[in-house]
Amino acid sequence: MQLKWYGTAALILKEDDVSIAFDPFCGLQPHESLYSKNLSPGEQEFRKIKHVFITHGHFDHIARIPAIYKKAPLKLWCTQTPYNTLLREGMRPEQMQVFRPGKQIHVGPFTVTAYQSRHCRFDVPLIVKTVFRPKVFCHPVHLFHFLKMQLQYPENKEILLYEVLSGDKRIQILGSLNLSADVEYPTGADILILPFQGRSDLEKCGLSIVRRLKPKKVFLDHYDDSFPPISDNISTKKFVELLREQEKIPCRALEKGEVVYE
Repeated sequence: MQLKWYGTAALILKEDDVSIAFDPFCGLQPHESLYSKNLSPGEQEFRKIKHVFITHGHFDHIARIPAIYKKAPLKLWCTQTPYNTLLREGMRPEQMQVFRPGKQIHVGPFTVTAYQSRHCRFDVPLIVKTVFRPKVFCHPVHLFHFLKMQLQYPENKEILLYEVLSGDKRIQILGSLNLSADVEYPTGADILILPFQGRSDLEKCGLSIVRRLKPKKVFLDHYDDSFPPISDNISTKKFVELLREQEKIPCRALEKGEVVYE
């Protein structure tokens, strides 16, 4: 199996010449519009993928989907809220299918199962740090734009964890750094894709998730500066060392554009 990360939570898995994609938002350059019709090289790769899965409806997971796929053949699986948002933005009903926790889809060699999850809660220290960051303070219009996007692209507590089975490999993909307290998740996946963003106590939150899911290996994504100047690059070094030393679990941050073979 091949795994490639494109920034934010955007992933493509490939096996036996069949590819599936997750959250195709590859990030923005400073002052780049969410609604640009020009596709980045990563987005051009996503446009070739006919099967797409969405973890939740925030703008940094779905806002570029209409630009990428509006005129392309597609089957996209998501919960009701992003389905409604994407309809509003011009996607066609025949391109999408509502996908709920407990459902399972087979795409070529892949079996994809959805589980209810939760979005991380932005804590006060992180909010204060973000709002008063110099690059945000110098460009307050970007903060206003970010808050507007949060309202236009709600997640409505509809967050999915995807488990992907292909051959003898089992991969769990999270779109946000949190889990539901009352869901019994499968444990012991070969790989956990963990988004490392959204909290001031990232190590603590990440460790609690890893201890609960008990994966054999962890890859980190969503740690990048994907919508500047609001976002920032997050150091993953401390967490990687923590998992290796305390939990004896191999962990590393994915590199943008890297192809991983498992």
